[in-house]
Amino acid sequence: LCLSASHPSPPPLVVALILNWNGCADTLACLESLQQQTYPALVPLVVDNGSSDGSAVAIRAAFPGVHLIETGANLGFCAGNNVGLEWALAQGADYVLMLNNDTWFDPAMTSELVAAANDDPAIGLAGPKIYQAAPPHVLWSAGGAVTFWGNVTAMRGFRQADHGQYDTAADVDYLPGCGIL
Repeated sequence: LCLSASHPSPPPLVVALILNWNGCADTLACLESLQQQTYPALVPLVVDNGSSDGSAVAIRAAFPGVHLIETGANLGFCAGNNVGLEWALAQGADYVLMLNNDTWFDPAMTSELVAAANDDPAIGLAGPKIYQAAPPHVLWSAGGAVTFWGNVTAMRGFRQADHGQYDTAADVDYLPGCGIL
């Protein structure tokens, strides 16, 4: 009889994709916040969309371990993110966490998003609660809803103080593009 030790499977690989265009200070602050994530399998990626403000040099100097792709031109939001998505998939990413460069994060955000996505294979996207920069603890979005007619949208929790009313995962019609797993 041969018994083997049970080895837990490694956590899913998450590439954190940050698109930058002439936002050096914001991107450096975003990367600083990203370093505080507790998730163990997180790979930061910055796609520099043709910046002329020295972003690429500053990012390499401050964060030498961050993967940096320079597109050479401003490809726009969609095409710039597509460059990063292609890279992430080529690396074998299980998830891609698309982030605006002017965001910062709760240290458990990635872990919680991955846990939610792993709990239900039908989930296509997962997003965090998003707060306004000021005042603190005031929500900007907890996902969004589209009206029956499809011509009006509303962000859940917009300008509400967070008292835990959106702490339970919920199906929403859309997620703001500043933070999507």
